[in-house]
Amino acid sequence: MGNETQVKSYWGLDPHWAIIKVKGCPEVEPNLCLYQRVCGSCQAQLEDIQLAEVTQAVVEEEQQDIFSSIKQVYEKISATQSKVDSQLPKYQELIEGLEISAGSPKYLPQARSNMQMLAKAQADLSDHLTRLVVEVASLKRLQPSTAAQLKLLKGLLRAKYEFYQENMFQFRDLRRRLEAMTPTEVLNEIQAIVDHQAINSAYISTKQLGLEALLLADKHQFAPRIAQVLATVEGVVMEELQISIQEHREDWDQHQLQVQEFVKRCLQGSSHRFVRPSRRLTKAHGTKYVSQFLSERSEIVVTQIHLQLCAKCVDKKFKRTKEALQAAQLQLLDNQEKGQRSTTVGTESTRS
Repeated sequence: MGNETQVKSYWGLDPHWAIIKVKGCPEVEPNLCLYQRVCGSCQAQLEDIQLAEVTQAVVEEEQQDIFSSIKQVYEKISATQSKVDSQLPKYQELIEGLEISAGSPKYLPQARSNMQMLAKAQADLSDHLTRLVVEVASLKRLQPSTAAQLKLLKGLLRAKYEFYQENMFQFRDLRRRLEAMTPTEVLNEIQAIVDHQAINSAYISTKQLGLEALLLADKHQFAPRIAQVLATVEGVVMEELQISIQEHREDWDQHQLQVQEFVKRCLQGSSHRFVRPSRRLTKAHGTKYVSQFLSERSEIVVTQIHLQLCAKCVDKKFKRTKEALQAAQLQLLDNQEKGQRSTTVGTESTRS
């Protein structure tokens, strides 16, 4: 036989053959193997079979990754929906049970505990609904490769948007009822509490995300560009938080210690982190995957922080922070585009 080549036959739990030095051949030779020779004609056919099997395996893995990603997003959305289902009746109960005297300022101190509860319920519900928007939008980032996957995604998107619209309508209706029955000075007090909580939440989230970006850059040895972008945002948010702290007559140093302790606890485990790269993809693709995944997750989280702040506060409130968050979004998107042009790596963007 002319133009012969070598074929390895392997024995084990699942014996099979492979053309050596062709994609699909094991990188490490098994302990039990046998070299065989085939002619050039057979070699060409065997290579086609081997490459087809590899291609099919890749396709099946990608499809499995898509379904896995859909499942992960669905679980996150379901968890957020449960929070909305739990919080909305509580907010409604607070509004219906709220008894405020006919606008006399002298009653405001006695009602402050009610206002704080109402402000927290309102802010929490707003956060849950905003998070739902971001999570549902992440479904659009997935790229279905089959008609079944596309149909599944469309069905999920339709159902989740309907849930959001229905609950958002109820939330807005409750806020209108609150405004109709509540004196202006009380509404202002409630909004002031919401504003303070909102800028504090934005600061904590930005600080934690920046630290996570810095830790990942240090661990995987890539440039800390994303951490630098987030550090700039954190500085702006901190300045506006300091003003809010002063207005509420709180101690800034004590507040900083509390924030540092809270962020430290969040970073100690993985369940409360914003960025959790896939171990499998990190092992397969290394630094490029982690860097790309960090960029994508950071953009998603920054978008969520910005939307939550806008949803809870009027346009003119914390304007510098909102502008800084928007600028960071653009920088992170630009960073993603550059990364995608240089390399294409599966990122499982829906993991959080």
